[in-house]
Amino acid sequence: MNIIFILMLLSLLISQSLMDLMSFVIIVASIWSWKKQLLVNGRKIQFFRIGLEKLWPIWIGVFALGLFLAPFNSAELAAHPDHPWLSRLSSLAELKWIINFYFFIWFFSWILPWTLSSTESTPSENTFKYVWGGLLIFSAYGLLALAFDFDLVKQQPLSDFGRVGGLFDDPMTFAHVYGQFFIFAFFICLHRLLHKIPGSSFKNILQSEGLLVLATLFSGLAVFLSMTRGVWIGIFIGLLVPTFLYRKKLGFIFLTVTSALFVLIFFAWPRFQERILFAFSSSSYDSERVWLWKANWQMFLDHPFVGIGYGIYKWRLREYFDLIGAPADQFESHAHNQYLHFLAGTGLLGLLCFIIFVGLNLWRAYKLVVLTKTSSLKGMTLGLLGSQICFLVAALTESNFERAKVRWTYLVFAALVIAALRKLSSSAYKTND
Repeated sequence: MNIIFILMLLSLLISQSLMDLMSFVIIVASIWSWKKQLLVNGRKIQFFRIGLEKLWPIWIGVFALGLFLAPFNSAELAAHPDHPWLSRLSSLAELKWIINFYFFIWFFSWILPWTLSSTESTPSENTFKYVWGGLLIFSAYGLLALAFDFDLVKQQPLSDFGRVGGLFDDPMTFAHVYGQFFIFAFFICLHRLLHKIPGSSFKNILQSEGLLVLATLFSGLAVFLSMTRGVWIGIFIGLLVPTFLYRKKLGFIFLTVTSALFVLIFFAWPRFQERILFAFSSSSYDSERVWLWKANWQMFLDHPFVGIGYGIYKWRLREYFDLIGAPADQFESHAHNQYLHFLAGTGLLGLLCFIIFVGLNLWRAYKLVVLTKTSSLKGMTLGLLGSQICFLVAALTESNFERAKVRWTYLVFAALVIAALRKLSSSAYKTND
């Protein structure tokens, strides 16, 4: 079953269609194995609660109530003249990710693709080497496409010139997905190198960890050249906090080095300087985001408890633009802030549900780090914590949970945390590494 785990992670780097396929495969494999009582390493798959069961009815109820209370407007009726309610019900179908989330957790708990003690074999190294290979290859593809300004898959120029979009041909989605993978790989790489350097030659280190090192470097460079500033900030915080938790001295070194690099690149590379200063330009794309934030904030003020209706905002956005005096040519999009997006669409109650969900996941990730103080799992747990921090910080400038590819990646990493925490908290698997 490890092959399914590997393919699931690789699908996150490739396309939404493969993600959906592998999610379905995980559901089928879990149910089939449970029915057949198939054993892996002497264990049978178990379906268990994760402590969020009381949250889902409330969250789904807020979604449904907001959609039920929202009146139909002319734009929505024109788009769906025959069955307008069917369109609204399809918005509820977005919550199917809850089912997938549970199956990710159950499946990962079952196959256990990580090492629990120094006396056990290390299937994680053999399992993840395929993931590092994929991360390296697909990151290199994105860099190659940037160099030639040509999408080799679509056989056409890049949709966003001068930015890495990878196989997605979308710099924003690419950065949010690969940024989480980069942090995950970075801390595994850091932990392994720090434990291999004493008494090891440089050649031996490269032979044993060369693939992981290259995957980390190439994915980091590719995300940097996606020129996605929100993810840059997310990665910085996602690396800084776990590094301080790992070793305070390393944290101060990281902060000093990154600050110096920022100043150096800012003054040495005009494109980077332009990208940073672009955020402060009154005629930039970022100024248009401000109009989106104002419109969504006004929606919240008008519908504070259950919101304007999840998915309804897009039919009323122009109405709110006119209300707040936005330009006639202002582009219409999601809120470009995940928290504001839920606030406008589902009100205070919906946002609170989302914060409880991601907050509990973040707490569990921190708890997992604490449980593995000296374990061989340390790098992996730091990476899982950092990837969640990156996602949550990047959500301030992008509605990233609304992007299915990004949401799937976040859910997989959060599921890994819960699965690992369940095993490490079990008396049968506690270790004194």
